Amino acid sequence: MTNFLYSFNVNSSVSYLIQKWGTIFSAYYKYNGKSQQFIEGSSGYIISDIDPSNWLDASIRKTFFKNQLDVTIGARNICNVTNVRQTNTNQSAGHAGDSNVMLAYGRSYFIRLSYNLNL
Repeated sequence: MTNFLYSFNVNSSVSYLIQKWGTIFSAYYKYNGKSQQFIEGSSGYIISDIDPSNWLDASIRKTFFKNQLDVTIGARNICNVTNVRQTNTNQSAGHAGDSNVMLAYGRSYFIRLSYNLNL
């Protein structure tokens, strides 16, 4: 019998332009479903389950000076996901393993300035 390892993932994005203001509001979402992977156990390889997680980014982009200057501010990982739970890690080759897997460093913010020279 053959077992398949699979994962369900969804990506989506939405943007809204307010032309009068020259401003774009954007949001990006990613869902990572439950996934599986082989890990080393005390008597061979075993299947470990990794819990689902989600990711949300958002930004606001504004143009100035006849579209020559773009300013974007935003946030990444708004849901502040850092670790996800993983099963069977305590069976890893005689050593007690952590049941959390580091996924990201947490929420962060950014600003971007872009100038188009139009030569």
